[in-house]
Amino acid sequence: MRRVSAHKTCRYLYMYIVLFLKGHLDQLLRCSQTPLESLAITECWFSEPEMEHLFLCPSVSQLKELDLTGITLSNFNPEPLEVLLENISATFHILLLKDCWITDSQLSVILSALSRCHQLMTFNFCGNQISKAVLENLLHHTIGLSKLSLEIYPAPWESYDYEDIYWERFLQLQAETVRGLRLPKRIMFTSYDLEPSPCHCWELESYMRELPTQGWL
Repeated sequence: MRRVSAHKTCRYLYMYIVLFLKGHLDQLLRCSQTPLESLAITECWFSEPEMEHLFLCPSVSQLKELDLTGITLSNFNPEPLEVLLENISATFHILLLKDCWITDSQLSVILSALSRCHQLMTFNFCGNQISKAVLENLLHHTIGLSKLSLEIYPAPWESYDYEDIYWERFLQLQAETVRGLRLPKRIMFTSYDLEPSPCHCWELESYMRELPTQGWL
């Protein structure tokens, strides 16, 4: 951690598959004496106390971009993330929660705070297992985010037949979920050929299909 400690005034921190980071996240965040504007910590493994410290740390109180791709959050308390979103809602631009395995109940906790992030421009939530009902609720909560120009969501679990995507059902659920909720803009849904495991989800090929915008109004 000595090399990291030298960068006390950095405002942009990007770390990908850093093996030594587990157990040292709080130490890393303490090294920064300047609030971060952009933070990307991806494909790493942390304990719940470490993630809670991350979300409540003063160094992330002015974030504009947060990328937690591949950080498994399925067993974590979502309330610290809710607090973070509330604190940075006025300036927050990009939120990437891809392949975090966030559940219906966890997502429901952060929806209210997410709906107040009026500067949000990009939101990637693919790779999380949620139901059609909760996906619809998510879209209802983000409908007022006028600057949101790119939204990426997972296919709801009802789209799957055991481990395989059922394409006809998938496309039908897409249309049912989005119709009447959105003006034409870039909204995308993703799916996996196979049910990904938490440990290997980044190794599986995902298929991204952009919905047609005609007929949504």
